[in-house]
Amino acid sequence: MKTYSGVLQRFGTRMKKRGAILAFDSVNYLTVLIVLVGLGIAGFAALESYRVVTCKMELNEISSALTTYQSLRVDGNSTADDLTKLLGDEAIASTDAIDGVKHGNFLKTTTRWSTSGIIDPWGNAYTAEGGSNGNGGTVKSNGDALTGEISTHFGTGTN
Repeated sequence: MKTYSGVLQRFGTRMKKRGAILAFDSVNYLTVLIVLVGLGIAGFAALESYRVVTCKMELNEISSALTTYQSLRVDGNSTADDLTKLLGDEAIASTDAIDGVKHGNFLKTTTRWSTSGIIDPWGNAYTAEGGSNGNGGTVKSNGDALTGEISTHFGTGTN
């Protein structure tokens, strides 16, 4: 005949085994969670480096367009005050061009570059300074809090 205490002892043993299995499952879930968080952080870092590389390529493209624009103008001035002029069909009128022909479309319109602004990968407008009287200038992006300012030089002279 089994006693009541024997039943309690067996019940207690079963509970201890279940507790160990639950603890082991919790460790597995925690491990999976840590791996997923690590992948998320790595993905964010990759996205940020993609933005920096994209920004540098776009700065070089804008710099080349400003240098070409500046070399085709009679007065040697750039359009640093308004980069959206580089997107237009008639960025340089024939009367302002050194060869007497109108020039345009120095930059192509994209999803981020339109007549309303030339936007960097972080959503800020690219800015340009200098570039008057045949001198060079600087094109820059303010980036974000992590990257800071990224810039490049354009033109033939120094600013």
